[in-house]
Amino acid sequence: MRRIGRGDRVFIILSEKYLHSAYCMFELWEVWLYSRHDEADFRRRVRVYALPDAKAATPLQRARRAAYWKTQYDELVALIREHGAEILATDFQRFKDMGDFYRHVPDILATLFDTVQPRRFEGLERYGFDDPPRT
Repeated sequence: MRRIGRGDRVFIILSEKYLHSAYCMFELWEVWLYSRHDEADFRRRVRVYALPDAKAATPLQRARRAAYWKTQYDELVALIREHGAEILATDFQRFKDMGDFYRHVPDILATLFDTVQPRRFEGLERYGFDDPPRT
């Protein structure tokens, strides 16, 4: 995941499943971190293609995504309080990362959706690795 986050060009195919996958969100978080939270650098490196079920274009939709991840985080916090942090074993670092990324999900998704670029597979086929024309 960290290697993907450091890539010069990262293609993201957003879908409902992607937005609910801890692994996908950790990869997205790594891209954001490696871009130093710099929107311009993030936009330069990322190409996003959103499937119709990837609902994150509005502030309300993005807040719902953040709420989903906060709920996941809070559930883990409750389990840790009850049973101790050792129940997470090697997942403890992911838990800590989740605590960071759920707070940034709205910013990351806003940056993705505010970027003018093709959002369908047709655009991916047409432009491939090149930058799409700006309108």
